[in-house]
Amino acid sequence: MLATWAVKTAFLVELALRQQHSGARSVEGYLASPPEMAWLFAKLEPPPRSLAWLGCWDCQRESPFRYGPSGAPLVTADGVPVAGHFATFTLGFVAFQVFTVDFETADEHGAGQWNSHPPRSLAQALARIWPPDDANPHDVDWPQQWFARGDLDMLASWDGALRRGYDIGQ
Repeated sequence: MLATWAVKTAFLVELALRQQHSGARSVEGYLASPPEMAWLFAKLEPPPRSLAWLGCWDCQRESPFRYGPSGAPLVTADGVPVAGHFATFTLGFVAFQVFTVDFETADEHGAGQWNSHPPRSLAQALARIWPPDDANPHDVDWPQQWFARGDLDMLASWDGALRRGYDIGQ
């Protein structure tokens, strides 16, 4: 349920930012495709190929909401670029990271799976909450190692592995 909420929130935050800051952001995040939105609302779970992580955010002296999208392209069999959506947002003491992609387009072009493992520098502080790991179910320990305001860029870019986008709440 938490992963579904995080994916839905990432989609809606991007829609709201496009309305509020039309043309003002140097890099816009990913606009969810109709198949992704339809799947989310029909199945009440993240669309196929989606991934979600949970982290702990230190918001005591920070804005309670932060948002930072990054590009997350998929490698395809036919060489056609398929854009993925990697968004990081914080709400209070919680940080969420969501990866989604137009799964129909990804399948059509023979795209591989996106990286489901955070970089080693972040792995201990992020718990993957979607898709569920049926072979190894686990509870999420809380609180985890926390991230602070200066860490949003590191978190949203997976420690520099992804190109960083716009950050609201600076």
